[in-house]
Amino acid sequence: MVATAPYQLQAEIWREFLQQNGIPATINASDTTSFLGLSPFPCRLLTPAEHADAARALLEELAQAVPIEEDEADPPDHP
Repeated sequence: MVATAPYQLQAEIWREFLQQNGIPATINASDTTSFLGLSPFPCRLLTPAEHADAARALLEELAQAVPIEEDEADPPDHP
């Protein structure tokens, strides 16, 4: 595990970012289970062990470039 996203949509964005940078990444399947749509719960992002340090470094760079505001860290409201 390289990171835990606050909700599934954020994990999907991070996974895509890592994959675009040549790092294989997946979201822990059991974290994405929801009744309807995206899971509003934390999701773990996984990479092979040999890519973990590079993945963490890229996610840190992303966080520095695009900081998440406190109110943006919460999942969107679902009707």
